[in-house]
Order: sequence, then C-alpha cells, then structure tokens
Amino acid sequence: DHTLAADYYSEIFEVSQYFSIEVEARAYAINSSTTVSVAIEETSDPTLGVWRTLGSVASLTTANTNSKGATNDPLRFVRCKLNITAANLAAIAVQGVAREST
Repeated sequence: DHTLAADYYSEIFEVSQYFSIEVEARAYAINSSTTVSVAIEETSDPTLGVWRTLGSVASLTTANTNSKGATNDPLRFVRCKLNITAANLAAIAVQGVAREST
C-alpha cells in the first residue's frame, strides 16, 4: 500500500574488523513533497532483531542531491534503512566504504 510511509532495508554487512564507515546517499529521482530519510543501523546480533541508529546520513528532498556521513567504531553488523514518506516515489542509491584504521 503506497499510501503509507515505508521502511526499506539493505542487506546486512559484517564490519567488526573495521574502525570507521563512510556513507553517501544520492537521490536520482524524487517526486515533489517526498522526503527520504537515510540512516545506518547497527547491532551485535541480527537474529535478535534489535537495531539502533548509528548515525543519520541524510534527509533527501530533491533529485540530483547527495549527502555524506561517517561514523567510528560500529558494532559487528550494519545495514542501511530508508524511509520514504507516504504516497511518494524515489530512486535512491547508498554507497559505503569501511576503513580499518583512522
């Protein structure tokens, strides 16, 4: 039902061996009055279903815009969470890089 706001999740990535994560979110197409919130979530065990927001990357509202964010010392697993406001459409790409040291 596209009349409701919806959350979309990336696959889960194990990042325990990395010190930092840098993320870029880009809106390629987005219709008017749409807001897409992009966040990175972390957990030590994805089977427990308890995720916490590691850092908010962006709130994208117009096409051809991007936002970057970085965080240090993530827990063992991370994923990306997109929230698209009700009755709207967007084409979003999220890219990340994990680094072993500062």
